[in-house]
Amino acid sequence: MSFLSKLKEKFTKKQDKGQYLSGFARSRQSFSDKLNGLEHTFNGVDDAFLEELTIILLESDVGIETADLICDHLKDAAADYPVVSFRWAMNFLIEEMRAIYDEVPDAVAINEAVELAKTYAPEQAPKFINGILGKIEREKEA
Repeated sequence: MSFLSKLKEKFTKKQDKGQYLSGFARSRQSFSDKLNGLEHTFNGVDDAFLEELTIILLESDVGIETADLICDHLKDAAADYPVVSFRWAMNFLIEEMRAIYDEVPDAVAINEAVELAKTYAPEQAPKFINGILGKIEREKEA
């Protein structure tokens, strides 16, 4: 079971599940919609595409260093091929994000989620998120 599936499962056992899950769904949908919107103007992995991709990643709270790293890797990988399809670019993006986020220790990811919740979520959210993610981490280690 994936991390997000486990997280979703934990939220479904809480009274506040609707509030939190709807936020995840909106964020995921917005990110997906923006990426899909790039397909209409895709002319290869050029500077215009990379600029738009960077903006989408930044709007999705990926962070400037990570967005730049992803775009640099995408540009380098695409240079090895004479023609690159939009689908190839999106698959590369997914794999690159997975590789980057797999490198992040769980404790760091939990701390980041709690800090974001302190800034953007209701007052009770940081404790709730810390508890849920901590439980998932303990179950993963067991």
